[in-house]
Amino acid sequence: MIYLVTPVFALFVLIIDIAEFLWGAYWDVVKTVFHVFIPKSQKSIAGKTVLVTGAANGVGKELALLFGQEGCNVICWDVEEEGNRTTADEVLAASPGVRCSSQRVDVSQRQEVERAAQQLLAEYGGLDILVNNAGIMPVKTFLEHSPEELERIVNINLMSQFWTLRAFLPRMYRLGGGSVVSMSSNCGLMGSPHLVPYCASKHAIRGLTEALTEEERHLSQVGRASVHYLTVFPFIINTRLVKYPRVRFPWLTPVLTPRYVAEETVTALKQGEEILFFPKWMYPAFLFSRIWPRRTQQRFYQLLDTGVDKQQYDVADEMRRFNAPPLARLRQ
Repeated sequence: MIYLVTPVFALFVLIIDIAEFLWGAYWDVVKTVFHVFIPKSQKSIAGKTVLVTGAANGVGKELALLFGQEGCNVICWDVEEEGNRTTADEVLAASPGVRCSSQRVDVSQRQEVERAAQQLLAEYGGLDILVNNAGIMPVKTFLEHSPEELERIVNINLMSQFWTLRAFLPRMYRLGGGSVVSMSSNCGLMGSPHLVPYCASKHAIRGLTEALTEEERHLSQVGRASVHYLTVFPFIINTRLVKYPRVRFPWLTPVLTPRYVAEETVTALKQGEEILFFPKWMYPAFLFSRIWPRRTQQRFYQLLDTGVDKQQYDVADEMRRFNAPPLARLRQ
């Protein structure tokens, strides 16, 4: 008799699990549709301590300013020391009453990140929001990249996020809370000419944050991650990284401003979103396009005709300009 009971019980559990899945999926869809028309409520982040990497200019600078206006204490990291200090000064001027400091940190170097993280934790007592924004985007064909350039792209865009996460996640796990914002790109979902290593690094960021969320949810006793991960996938942004944007339908895929990207990011963080993609219509379009034949996907990309044209970018000049570590250190 026992041989019959076990399979029957297993079948009963399977039916219950399937029913639970279908009921949960139904309400997930209902809530998603509801929030298309009624935005989610936003939680206050006043008093939180925020670290923004790549804060000297562009989106990083705008994020630092907005977090200051939200009443957060802001720490600015960047290899460009003068611009980073200017950002911190502007945060203090625009948001009296908050703390803000700047520190020259090459986030591609693990030892520098570890030292700076220890100093931050000692000075501020902890970190509530980590914003992994630092990145570079040399625009040229794959074979035109030097080996040093390839290493630099991966080290800044991807490895820096490993080092900051290792530095700050343990404390967030112990306290059972915190947020991580990771700046990816539309290039983190699809390939683009002249951006092969950049696309690879941004695809990796998507996998990193998704896997971290699932790993923590799997290990959690409550079935959800205690740390909130938000991954941002913006379209072309009008920063100094992009000199020759190509957009066929500007009304459909407009070049974004750093301020707009920063505002949308802070709003999504306060709403507890996990993915921020804009223009927002491109995310469902991308997911739907994956069921098309590969050649049809390529026809769609050809129709849109958006991207960036080749431009000169010398990683050695960049490193000399900001007094970054010599190229030899990149191989250590």
